[in-house]
Amino acid sequence: MIDKKFNLYLKIYLFCLFFFATFFLFQKYNSISTWTISEWLINYQGGFTRRGFIGELVFHISKFIPTTLRETILILQLFSYIAYYYLIYKFLKNINKNLIIIFALLSPLFLIYPIAEVEVLGRKEIFIFISFLIIANIFT
Repeated sequence: MIDKKFNLYLKIYLFCLFFFATFFLFQKYNSISTWTISEWLINYQGGFTRRGFIGELVFHISKFIPTTLRETILILQLFSYIAYYYLIYKFLKNINKNLIIIFALLSPLFLIYPIAEVEVLGRKEIFIFISFLIIANIFT
């Protein structure tokens, strides 16, 4: 019974976090002076750079779909946060629940951090967290 309630509350909590992340990403998208959009545009066209893969990917995706580069980045950011919160839910629904896990979930340093500190939202580090969660889901 506790696990079903916990999973329901976790779904609601993660959905709310995704809603606020989407809201703030749209605000960043509409802001002209944000630097997080330009970070996603680093690509290989000016020569080899170590962080250029995602920018190159965004550039080529925007050629095939009828959107601007900014819209393509926003779509990629939204899909990455969907994957992030889904993988967190998939990982947390099967672990043993205790007070420490619940405190960790509600900690401002874990799931709420991108929402609480909006400058972190929409950065490419989300792919590191997604990679970690994929590995964690494989081995649990």
